[in-house]
Amino acid sequence: MEEKDSRLYCSSETGVYDREALEKLLVASLEKTAPCLEMIWDELPPEQRSEAVKLIGIRQAYQLMDLVLDSLGSHYPRERANAVEVLGTMGREETAALLEPYLKDTDNRVRANAVLAMWNKSADKAKKTLKEMLVSRDMWMRASAAYVLTRVSNELFRSDLEHLIEDEHDTVREKAIAALGNLGPGPSEDKLLNILSEETVHPFVKAETIKSLGKMGRGEHKEISVKLLQLAEDEMEGDFVRLHAVRALGQLGEESSSSFMVKIAASPDTDEYLRIAAIEALGSLGGKPAEELLLRLLVDRLEKDIIRERASFALGRTGNIDLVARLRVILNEENEDLIISLIARLEERRIGLST
Repeated sequence: MEEKDSRLYCSSETGVYDREALEKLLVASLEKTAPCLEMIWDELPPEQRSEAVKLIGIRQAYQLMDLVLDSLGSHYPRERANAVEVLGTMGREETAALLEPYLKDTDNRVRANAVLAMWNKSADKAKKTLKEMLVSRDMWMRASAAYVLTRVSNELFRSDLEHLIEDEHDTVREKAIAALGNLGPGPSEDKLLNILSEETVHPFVKAETIKSLGKMGRGEHKEISVKLLQLAEDEMEGDFVRLHAVRALGQLGEESSSSFMVKIAASPDTDEYLRIAAIEALGSLGGKPAEELLLRLLVDRLEKDIIRERASFALGRTGNIDLVARLRVILNEENEDLIISLIARLEERRIGLST
């Protein structure tokens, strides 16, 4: 095949290789044609090598592992971090020796990726490093340690996370709260509820707390539902926090919130994202008032398409196969794919229940 100048892949505006260009060069490397990634590797700046390493991992192009190994020695932290992450996906025992030094890397992202990569290769070493990161004086190390525990939930670290949710830095708190939510029901619920009672708390921290509480059981801790409903109803909280409260109530299946959800979903003046969250929650909650509203939204052509689509999705989630007869009547008047697909989903459920 005739060789082309690799500069043809550069952006005409910036003179650099964008993601699309790097993809083409990676494919050329795999197909053993020129120009290819290896040919320009040394001339790439670290930011672009970092992106290229990530693409190698996404493509699982382990034939290009020499490039990944080269990036392990980069002075650019993100490039090293991506190289560590890709090397960890190989799953071979021999990679452990290559990864181990990065458990002591000075960069938080690199060290966190090394812990994740070593988790199933040398668990004791990975956990020891994680423990050190959790108590580091560097807030970014603590934040990255909490992030690791959003990926590999482990009950052994619950007390460490409970300590970090009181950290002075909101970024650390947010990650730790998310990690606690992934652990599921446990003694941390009261500590998370206490965060929602703080006079001043960052909206992102509050939203993450709400999300985590939404994962912690269904109806076993009534105070959670009561607090979430208060937040959802309080217009002073702002739509961002209320949105997460509505989603969490739907996730919990809190039936006492149904009338509130119907009110929000029915109001065209409500923030659109909040309204959609209420519609989706009604799909989980079910009940006659919810189904009646969802049907009305479904057939109302004055509503936005996204509202009608979400109403259709929510009706499908209710799983009420008795709705099929009513939908067929509506179909005679409103012959459209949205209703046809909903009938098909409910009919599938009918068949599933009869077998």
